[in-house]
Amino acid sequence: MKLTVLFLVTLMLLSFFLATGCQSETLGPSGNKVYNSTEFGLTAEYPADWNKNDNLSDSQKENGIVVIFLGPKSAKYDYLSNIMIEVEDITEGTTAEEYADIIEKYILTKKLTDYTNLQEQTSTLSGLTSLIRTFTGTEKGVAIKYTQTYTAKNNTGYVITYASASEDYDLNYEAYSLVTSTFKLK
Repeated sequence: MKLTVLFLVTLMLLSFFLATGCQSETLGPSGNKVYNSTEFGLTAEYPADWNKNDNLSDSQKENGIVVIFLGPKSAKYDYLSNIMIEVEDITEGTTAEEYADIIEKYILTKKLTDYTNLQEQTSTLSGLTSLIRTFTGTEKGVAIKYTQTYTAKNNTGYVITYASASEDYDLNYEAYSLVTSTFKLK
């Protein structure tokens, strides 16, 4: 009887870890939440007052979305500021700039009405060369401002996207800075 109960408890715990993709969340020393995905080998901090959504639809998962951090709702629009981490397979040797250009050409210009690239700069993300692109577009009638950080490692592309109603963009930019400055690949 004791072995059966122990076996069932072990099986339940194993099922839980497999279902969550070995992702965890803790509080960091600064009081921010720490997101950890062993499946994708990454960690990042995000504000304690933001919510994590890793219970994603099949469509979101197919598009490489790993997690979405949800911030405050716009005072004027039905839109939540959010930060999304995406991971996808790319061709070996693709640079961050090439990766960003592919996403711009095949996704952003088709998905967003009035897509406008405002600024680009090179930087680093987890010690890797990255490209940061800030742009605007209209999504479901709401003017949205975005910043994306792209990087590539081996044959994997990583994108961290910050999206907010344009007039709320500056209010929540610090959360994006927190995620990108603490983002680590293992």
